[in-house]
Amino acid sequence: MIRIVTDSTCDLTDMLASEYGVKIVPLTVHFGEESWKDHEELSSVEFYRYLEEKEDHPKTSQPSPEAFRKVYQEILDSGDDIVSLHISSHLSGTFQSASLASKDMDAGRVTVLDSQNVCISLALIVVECAKAAKEGKCLSEIVQLAEGMFHTTEIYFIVDTLEYLQKGGRIGKGAALIGSILNIKPILMLKDGMVTPFEKARGTRKAYMRMMEVMDEYAARNTGIKIIYGITWGGNQVPLQEFMQNLPEGHPARTAMVIPIGPVVGAHAGPGALGLAFAAI
Repeated sequence: MIRIVTDSTCDLTDMLASEYGVKIVPLTVHFGEESWKDHEELSSVEFYRYLEEKEDHPKTSQPSPEAFRKVYQEILDSGDDIVSLHISSHLSGTFQSASLASKDMDAGRVTVLDSQNVCISLALIVVECAKAAKEGKCLSEIVQLAEGMFHTTEIYFIVDTLEYLQKGGRIGKGAALIGSILNIKPILMLKDGMVTPFEKARGTRKAYMRMMEVMDEYAARNTGIKIIYGITWGGNQVPLQEFMQNLPEGHPARTAMVIPIGPVVGAHAGPGALGLAFAAI
C-alpha cells in the first residue's frame, strides 16, 4: 500500500488527516524566543490570539531532514511505500529537507514531490492522492495523479492587511501604506509555485466577486470534468461567512472543503485572509 506524507502547510484538520491516513510533518512557528510545532503545539485559534497579544512578528522554519527520516522509517517498517507531497520549494525549504531524508531510505520506496502549491490547494491535492492510495492505486498512478493536479490546481487569495506581507519581506513599506489608505485589495495567486499579483480590487466585496468570476471561468473552461473546490480563511470566521453568503444557491463551491489557515501560513497572510482553490480531476 502507498501512504501519503505531507507537511503542515496543507492545513488539513486532524479529522481529515485521520480519515485519509495522511501523515503530516509540522513546520515550526516562532514568536521571539518561543517556538511551537505548527498545528501540533499551536492551534489556529491560539496563533491568531498571539498575533494580537505579542509584540514580535512571527517567523517560521522548515522541518529538519531528521524529522522526515523518523516518519519515513516508521511507515516503511510497517511495509508501506510513500508519496511525500510538499509546499512549493519557492516558498519553503521543506521539500529540500524531505528530499534529503528520502536519500537515506530504501531505494524506490519514498517519492518526494514539489507540489508547487500551499494551504488549501495543497490540501486538495493531498486528499485526492490519499483517496487513490486507499483505493489501492499503485505508486506510478498516484504520482501521475499528483503531477497532473500540480498543473491544474489554481489558488487565489486576498489578505485583510498588507502588514504581514510587508513584514515578511513580500512587499515594500510603500505598497503596504498605499494599499491601506486606498482600501485596495490585491488578489494574489500562485503561479509556478510563487506568490504573484493577479488583479487589484477596490474593497473586499469586489475582490470576493472577482474571485468568484475567476472560479466560474475555470469551470467553464473545463466543462464535463469534475471540479473540486476548497476555501480557507484566517482568524475569525467573518471572511468565510461573507464569501459564502455571496455564493449563489446551488453553486458547486458550496460543497467545498473548508479549512482554517494554520499558524505557518497565517504568519505570512495575517488575520482576515481568504483563499479559494479549485482543480479539475
